[in-house]
Amino acid sequence: MFGKNFFLFLLLFCTNITLFAEDNLRHYVLKNADILKIDQTANERITTLTGDVHLIYDNIEFFADNAQIFQNQKKIKLTGNVKAIDDTLETGAQKAKYFGDAKKLFLEKQAYFIENSKEKKLRKVTANKINYNRNEKIVIAEKNATAEDFTEDMILCANYIKYDLGAGCGVARQNPELIFLRDDTLKISSKQMEFFTNKKKFTATYDVKIETKDTQTQSNFLLYFENMEKAILLGRPEFYSKTTDAFANEFHIYFKNENIEKLVLINNSEMHFKNKNQDNKINYLFAKNIQLHLKNEKINYIYAIDVEESCIEQSQTEEEDFFKNKLTTKELEVFFNLKEEVEKVIAKDEISGRYSFHKNIKVKK
Repeated sequence: MFGKNFFLFLLLFCTNITLFAEDNLRHYVLKNADILKIDQTANERITTLTGDVHLIYDNIEFFADNAQIFQNQKKIKLTGNVKAIDDTLETGAQKAKYFGDAKKLFLEKQAYFIENSKEKKLRKVTANKINYNRNEKIVIAEKNATAEDFTEDMILCANYIKYDLGAGCGVARQNPELIFLRDDTLKISSKQMEFFTNKKKFTATYDVKIETKDTQTQSNFLLYFENMEKAILLGRPEFYSKTTDAFANEFHIYFKNENIEKLVLINNSEMHFKNKNQDNKINYLFAKNIQLHLKNEKINYIYAIDVEESCIEQSQTEEEDFFKNKLTTKELEVFFNLKEEVEKVIAKDEISGRYSFHKNIKVKK
């Protein structure tokens, strides 16, 4: 008996062999293993492979420290430095199970899933658990899941990520965070996100927040268009910075290099802001629509239409005169310098209001 087993052992490692299961059961190709053991029970034939395992099963190339093949169940279990390659897809973990009939791969502990192209790596998912359905081309990552898009320099973190490779769409739940890593860092968080890769857009719903270095924006719903670098926010969105607060029924935000370049407030627009030497945001503007233009996350221009009420004030100092501009108008423009100080105010059409000015008189000593 020992001689027979020893002869089988030598045969396996002198040549690459194909083992066929009986009665139309699935077959596999064994490329390498240090030790091979076959056990036959009443209902199952189990092949145990130990050490430097390399095999092809159901056209997937597997690598692992150890593996067990259950021929009747058409199942394979692998442990230790598992890697599986299926055309342009690569997966891995410390533990894995593959079910041939269902064509489902289950990965646990340090699991990863990589989508490659001929030129470069496109996406990578890591998590405590990853399930891959080959028939439906669906990837599900759970617990401490991270998805990276290398072509767009984006990282998505969540406790649940589901992605349909065929349809090019996915969903992230349980407090997802999307981080853009380019010139500056932009982070978007919410309760749920949906991604439409082929259309280059995504949505975020419930407790949505957009955070940059110096600003924070929040709403209940966000729709982002990647090609336009534009976001639409609904649900009475709010914008906050060190110098400005803004509110409206709807926001349109335009980004440039992950900084907010323009913020458009649509319907029932309201903003409060600080001017030079002011501690509080005592200036205000109520209008139908307001455009805020920013440079390096600082306001440099405001354009408002159908202004219902406004107040722009500059406090008096030893160097500056005092002025207070309260008016309603059809159009209003406000220009700022690099320090976000008001330099010029222009009103056009249907103007009414009051302008106060007090010149600063310095006393000569």
